[in-house]
Amino acid sequence: MFLSDILHHYTTTRRFVVVLTIALFCYVCMVIYGDDLNQDGELVFDLRSRGFDAEDALRFLSLLGPVRRAKYLWLEWALDVAIPFALNTGIAMGLALLFPATHRKKSTASTYIPLIPFGAVVADFAENNFIISLIKQYPSLNPVYVQACSVLVQVKWVLLYVSLGCVVWGLVARFVRARSQQGQKSR
Repeated sequence: MFLSDILHHYTTTRRFVVVLTIALFCYVCMVIYGDDLNQDGELVFDLRSRGFDAEDALRFLSLLGPVRRAKYLWLEWALDVAIPFALNTGIAMGLALLFPATHRKKSTASTYIPLIPFGAVVADFAENNFIISLIKQYPSLNPVYVQACSVLVQVKWVLLYVSLGCVVWGLVARFVRARSQQGQKSR
């Protein structure tokens, strides 16, 4: 596993904090700049973890109007590339710290768990391309593109939730291990 080896070799707490800081900065920029994109309770496509259909997509894009559609297009090109990459790399680095590589066996959970966030990155990048296509196609949307985009949004969120679940699992396991070692020392 080449990517896993690199991740485990180069991950340090300091790099982890730097990557998450970059992700947070990009996210804050996107929130500030894209504040007016969520219209009438309708979230941008990226945030709809339950997906959407062609009718929802058409309604949302029409609510945006031409100026906000152009802004959304720019955000997809500029910031929505940096945010998923930095955020998911940060999560992967955190998982690499929580699940250190064991070199005795190559096929262990510690090898594969830190790679889950990169699946979310791939899904997010593909989703962004479909969103860009939908914005450019408006008002005549390709239903296959809408469906593909919706599925990719859901896959991205599932992988992100699984990644965060693994972080919680790793933190709990570390806490339990530390408590049991502390109990053994006190005996």
